[in-house]
Amino acid sequence: MEFVTLPMHVWLDTDFFSADWTIVLNSQKAFRVNRKVLARYSRYFYKLFASAIRAAQPAMTAVTYSDPLEFRNLMAYLHYIDEHRDSERVPTETDAADDRMNEQFLGNLMQDADLLKRRLSLAKHFEIPFLIDAIVSTAIKKLSPYNCWMVMTTAVDPECTCKLLYDFAKDFILEHFVAATEQPQFVKLCSGEQLCELIDSKYLNVPAEIVIFDVICRWIETEQLDRSKYFCDLVRRMRHFMITDAQLQEMSAHHLAKAAEWESILSTYFGKDRTADSRERQRSRLPRQAAFLCCGSVPYNFVSREQIVQVFNPILSEMVVHSNFSPATNFRTIEAVCLHLDNLVYVIGGVTCKDEDCFKTSREVHIFDLRLRIWRPGTPLSNSRTQACGCVCDGLIYVMGGTKEFSKFFKFRCSSLGIVEQYNPATGLWRPRQNMLVTRVGASAASLNGMVYVCMGAWHSSMERYDCQNDQWTLLTATLPVELVGFALVAFDNCLYAIGGGKHRKSIGTKEVYCYNAEEQSWSKTAPLLGKRMYHSATVLNDYIYVFGGKAETFGGLSQKEAQLSVQRWNPSQESWTLCKPASCTSPGTFVSDLCFLGCCTISGCDYIEPLLNH
Repeated sequence: MEFVTLPMHVWLDTDFFSADWTIVLNSQKAFRVNRKVLARYSRYFYKLFASAIRAAQPAMTAVTYSDPLEFRNLMAYLHYIDEHRDSERVPTETDAADDRMNEQFLGNLMQDADLLKRRLSLAKHFEIPFLIDAIVSTAIKKLSPYNCWMVMTTAVDPECTCKLLYDFAKDFILEHFVAATEQPQFVKLCSGEQLCELIDSKYLNVPAEIVIFDVICRWIETEQLDRSKYFCDLVRRMRHFMITDAQLQEMSAHHLAKAAEWESILSTYFGKDRTADSRERQRSRLPRQAAFLCCGSVPYNFVSREQIVQVFNPILSEMVVHSNFSPATNFRTIEAVCLHLDNLVYVIGGVTCKDEDCFKTSREVHIFDLRLRIWRPGTPLSNSRTQACGCVCDGLIYVMGGTKEFSKFFKFRCSSLGIVEQYNPATGLWRPRQNMLVTRVGASAASLNGMVYVCMGAWHSSMERYDCQNDQWTLLTATLPVELVGFALVAFDNCLYAIGGGKHRKSIGTKEVYCYNAEEQSWSKTAPLLGKRMYHSATVLNDYIYVFGGKAETFGGLSQKEAQLSVQRWNPSQESWTLCKPASCTSPGTFVSDLCFLGCCTISGCDYIEPLLNH
């Protein structure tokens, strides 16, 4: 077939392409088509018709394709889409018509592997880029643990290879590995090479490395005769320094291990101090979420303002400290609100300090761009304040309460605030919202089920709820039995958890944890912290609650310094708190910089987190 050198738009503008054309399929069936439509969407037909122009052939072309029914469906689809594309109807009607046709042509792709294969083959054979994009877009929207293996397997079929679709399916499986491998399609469709590729990836999302061994065994046992040869290769790709001695014994006791070259694997990968192997640690898996901590103060020293930023890796249970280079801050602030929204970290308000005698409440907003890894100024608050609380709800930032004065001892009875400001990242502007019903300082806030909850604060045990849609506050009847400041509030599993804190007239914290059930609208005590803590921070990472920093008392044989540096984790399935142990050592806990009033938020995305985990 002869290639034409003129640009496509020149050919499409000629009268030749607007006339009808006859396509004879497989020397049997004739189709009357609009040449301009086919040339617009299909590179295959563009070259075919352009060659006919050069050769002065009659308005008839022979085409060969193995599936006549699919060819007929394609002709109808392209003409229908083009008809509505060129129509003068209002956009909403046009879009609706296109959606209906797309649903008919693409709607069942994710339930039928054969249909997906036929449509991909059709789009590739006739070189229709927009159709390939439409198929990929449909797959992205409808990917699930149930169909992801079918999609990935189809995408590598020689007749319809689509790397883009394969990459999307693979990324989905990496993120939802546990749920995806529980599906029956996993053991039926996943090949040994694909499973090796998945286990080898640093993006694989698993709660514990031992889970991978269980997946390997289940996959092999389905067809043990053919798949046993992959056992050693699959196990070698695991992150061995993440395997505990007890888990290693469990692996060694499995019947597959006894039948394989297990002794060789043990001596090569487990016969050394694997936790200290730096090369192994460089292969550690990346967390999907991490904690971003900044703007703290050394306990009992309110003058000290630290510019360091700490990033907590929940997989290794380790804290990476940035003290000199980005993302270390270029400002000194404590008692600020720290929130994450749309790959940006916001540090809002607080107290700034230039020297021992210069304290100033701030209305400044500092923004850290996770993509560019730089700090930049944001739109300032309307009112300067410190010890405010804030949260993100429905894509908007809310900052509530606080005080305009700075004091080391919570003497704010007359100066606590009830003002509320809302920030819209789309406009970059703050606007006032309805004031809280109770003025609060040292309170905490969290969003749950589209509502904002503000809890306690100095001299209060009450809680109120904000309806974002109606700009209305409601004072809730459920109150805590104690008034707390310096506590942390997080939303998790349709509940609110008020963690630690202290009474406003005392400097000794508490280890109590209270749970608010949103359905029952009541507070109840749950498992306490391992030790008393206040002025700490907390956030949720991968379905666990983590507590960082603050002032703490000794517990579990730790000194006060070690207690303040420790990180505690709440395990909802066991309803208990545990001390996080780094994967690289046997120390009693994960030690971080000794800071109170840490701003803390959860950041997401492996690509954004990975650079921050490099010292």
